[in-house]
Amino acid sequence: MWSPTIIYGKRYSNVLLDYAECCFRTGDDNSGWAAIDEVRNRAWGNLTIGQDYSKYYTHFNNVYAGNNKALSMTEYPVGVLTETVTVPSAKEYYTKLQATPNRVGYKHTSEAWKVAVNEERRKEFNSEWCLCPDMIKSGYIADHIDYNYPKDDGGQDYAHYPWSKRTFTFDINKMDMPIPAVELLKNTLLKQNPAYAGN
Repeated sequence: MWSPTIIYGKRYSNVLLDYAECCFRTGDDNSGWAAIDEVRNRAWGNLTIGQDYSKYYTHFNNVYAGNNKALSMTEYPVGVLTETVTVPSAKEYYTKLQATPNRVGYKHTSEAWKVAVNEERRKEFNSEWCLCPDMIKSGYIADHIDYNYPKDDGGQDYAHYPWSKRTFTFDINKMDMPIPAVELLKNTLLKQNPAYAGN
């Protein structure tokens, strides 16, 4: 699963977000916003109302047993909605976010739709390997880093600092890895990736 590959399994929310991006890039904004709203409606739990999760207990208990944990699930461990909630419009929410400065005064330079697609990716795939490549291919990674991880030291309030500290200047060229020195020695016709040339 960790091998470099261009073919990978996608969850439905990833398909919807990729579809939304395609819609925006081809001028079909209404379909793009509708796809993001569908992701948000699912994420807010409106599809879980009235669902019976007891059919999954046996599977979960088998997983725990395989980890030498003598657990017996008798109820779903995460609360689910019992009535529909109103999900804020993605277009309204992200148009406002796109225009709102962060704590150091930086405002998004990307269009509102690109902010929406990629901030939803951050929520859906925050620990998954596809997040960074998706934001790079979307052209959002630099904007994301400058907005969500601004270059400042956060002062002395380290306990309440809401993101990883960044003291370096982001360089988009370093999203490509350097060519290993041993490969450069083997083939003198190779040239080092620009971000690492001369280092």
